[in-house]
Amino acid sequence: MTDKTGREWNGGKERSWKASIIEEDAVSLGSAMYVAVGAGAFADLRAAGKAMVHVGNTVEPDTSTRSRYDEGFALYKETYAALAPLFQRVSAGESK
Repeated sequence: MTDKTGREWNGGKERSWKASIIEEDAVSLGSAMYVAVGAGAFADLRAAGKAMVHVGNTVEPDTSTRSRYDEGFALYKETYAALAPLFQRVSAGESK
């Protein structure tokens, strides 16, 4: 699927990460694995994982957006560092 600019669209997820990822519905699968173990279908989670986990769609990073991500992340870290003293004051219950 592509967006209106012709770029590949991946469910609204930005592809600026550094490594490949494998898309799966991990929460549902993990829950199903716990249920299967609890119901006695598998001896433990390792056995359930071996039987139930399968590699799905691998999504490769879009390296053309990497620098934009790095710039934004650097700004985030700078912003957080500047706000950290305020976060500590709020956490301590200070109002001024």
